[in-house]
Amino acid sequence: MLMPASPEFVSLCQAQIAMLTQGLGAALSVVYLTDDPTAGGDADLVPVAAYPEAAVDWSQEQILRLLSGSQPHGPLPPQRLLGNAERSPVLYPDFLEDPAASAEPGKTAAEQRPEPGLYSQKIVLPLVYEGMMMGLLVTARSDCLWGEQERSQVEHVAQTLAIARLLDQRTQWTEFELHQRQVLQSRQRDQMDDLLHQFRNPLTAVRTFGKLLLRRVEPEDENHTVAEGIVRESDRLQDLLLQFDEVIDL
Repeated sequence: MLMPASPEFVSLCQAQIAMLTQGLGAALSVVYLTDDPTAGGDADLVPVAAYPEAAVDWSQEQILRLLSGSQPHGPLPPQRLLGNAERSPVLYPDFLEDPAASAEPGKTAAEQRPEPGLYSQKIVLPLVYEGMMMGLLVTARSDCLWGEQERSQVEHVAQTLAIARLLDQRTQWTEFELHQRQVLQSRQRDQMDDLLHQFRNPLTAVRTFGKLLLRRVEPEDENHTVAEGIVRESDRLQDLLLQFDEVIDL
């Protein structure tokens, strides 16, 4: 599964759509993303940026009608959506529907049924990079045919978005893995603190016992050496505990 598009990627999509609109005269442009590049024709496409902005609210059925250039009488399976894009990532000379064309009072742009005929030229390109199908770029205009150089520019935009989407995913996964690692390290630090605390209490007791024993045992007593060893080793363990604390606090 892919991560949701980041705000930075959405901003890039909007900038590329603005370039298509202002530079190439596109009257409609939409960027769709799939949440599962391995699902093939079964994946759903979600619009993330569009011009006009109302196109983001188009339903799945309206998207299918947009790509097919027809007006289906019933809902079509999602396979048609990706299938058309995978088989024919080229210029489509069919009509492109405009959801605002048949606007009815009291209804939003998302509720309108688009009528064909406003956009006679559209280009539908898959966002594919390194064998991963990550979405679609749809752009259209009604005034004239797309020239070869213009098509090349649109293809460049699609390639740019595909690469950016992959980099966006890798960045998000890296941040996610870093967060997971930080959470794991925090848990390990808490566990280590707990273990050291449990070790520190009996060590203090042993160290205190060794000092008391050292005071009570005469120097010539053979147990005096044992008491000295207890105090010496407990002091050494106490120093190690301090070093552990310093490492944990790094």
